[in-house]
Amino acid sequence: RTQTPAPQTRVSTAEPPALAPPTTQHHTSARSVSKPLKQMPEFAFSPSSFIKAIDASPAETFDEASVRALLEHAAAAAATAADDSADAAFSPDAAFSPDAAFNLDEEWAAARDVAITAFVRPGFAASPSSTQASLTKQQLQMALCSCPEEVFDGRSGSRAAAQAVNAAEEAAAAGTPHIYVLDVAATRAYLRARYVHSPKRRDMRVDSGDSLTLNLAVWTPSTDKWSAGPRGLYLLFHGGGWIYGDGAGQNDERLEAMCDELGLVVVAPDYRKAPEHPFPAALEDCEAAAAWVEANAAAEFGTNTLIIGGDSAGGNLCAAVLLRRRDAHAAARTAAAAAATAASAYLPVAYPPTFTAAAGFPWRLVNFVYGVFDLQGTPSVAAFGMRRLDETARDVQYFCDSYCPDARLRLSPDASPIRGDLAGLPPAVFTVGTEDALIDDTLLMYSAWRAAGNQGWLDVWPDGPHGVGHYGVHAETTLGAACRARVHRRIGRFLDDLAPDVHPKP
Repeated sequence: RTQTPAPQTRVSTAEPPALAPPTTQHHTSARSVSKPLKQMPEFAFSPSSFIKAIDASPAETFDEASVRALLEHAAAAAATAADDSADAAFSPDAAFSPDAAFNLDEEWAAARDVAITAFVRPGFAASPSSTQASLTKQQLQMALCSCPEEVFDGRSGSRAAAQAVNAAEEAAAAGTPHIYVLDVAATRAYLRARYVHSPKRRDMRVDSGDSLTLNLAVWTPSTDKWSAGPRGLYLLFHGGGWIYGDGAGQNDERLEAMCDELGLVVVAPDYRKAPEHPFPAALEDCEAAAAWVEANAAAEFGTNTLIIGGDSAGGNLCAAVLLRRRDAHAAARTAAAAAATAASAYLPVAYPPTFTAAAGFPWRLVNFVYGVFDLQGTPSVAAFGMRRLDETARDVQYFCDSYCPDARLRLSPDASPIRGDLAGLPPAVFTVGTEDALIDDTLLMYSAWRAAGNQGWLDVWPDGPHGVGHYGVHAETTLGAACRARVHRRIGRFLDDLAPDVHPKP
């Protein structure tokens, strides 16, 4: 728990960095592949405000006109909330600049039109008559808000119970030190002392080249249960705001269970941490881990079915690594496409995915869990303000400032992957909760992922805070268990489609 006070505290007095965008892209690593920056429109509207507006509406049925009106109202409310929250929550020395991040007064109407096209029209297009179409609230939440069916059939527990857990957490956190005033070294020691280490974990040290040695935590499925061998390999980049966390110890119980349940080799690498090692150190380590897995998975672990994922800050690293690895494989993909006369890794994928090693890109599936994809901030971060439910808006900004102190570099796809060219990437699973400050990061990245021609699946859990299903107050609640089980089912379905005859022993 990163909000638990450590023995020593400090207060940051750093001056905020300039937010002026660069005129040219800054390259900080020889392994970076030059690609044009994607200047994203920075809208005041947030998709999460629309989802919450539907949830709060007393109406039981909706036609297109009522949804459009609700969307306009949500957009205006989001702009006001972001403005008010920023005014109230951020001190003059905070690096977060809401006016620079969001054009609150001019852009929300354009964003509303984008959202109508992306979220509303597809839901009504499936109805027999688009002019007379209406949806129930549950249909709307499932079709347009990606609300899982477990929320409605009781498998995720009652919403009142989840809300009570959240309220108790906020009350308990009131008055305790914020993460941005804690001493980093003392907090790391405090957290590591509470790790539960898995007896089934194997720790490996491997040479990745470039004089870089990687520490890997590895779980291998039991041959007693999975006699045919591993069904694949899952490379996970852990979270912790780029400052905290470890491949070994932080997520051992969860990763051991995932390995056993899904028959996956699970590999969790360590990476260098901020603020001692700012951007792009962590990215370089994670890319090196991905490259090592690509080259060694078959010989070392007996599988070439590769899945990649990340939680929170690890989701950011995962997306940036994928962009780099895609570009590194571009020549091989081009050659394979030419040889096949028609095949191209940049075409939209079908389900099951059509990416193969022969096509030049070995990663078959991506698992993003409440990731952060834009270091400049998304609207939901500003709207979240100083609410003490896992991490506040200023906590998020502190993590981003520590990881990438040069605000100009945050416009790079290496730092903010949503600003990159997302074409030609594997299918991806996206998971987030509605009470997560970073919810818009997931919603906007999912939309951009699909718009780039990639396959994607999105699950949005009502009342779920940051960490839902993986750590924190909803790690083991009914809601958290349902969330984690759904992630596993999605990955399991992918593996079933690849090898339908491979099952665990009863």
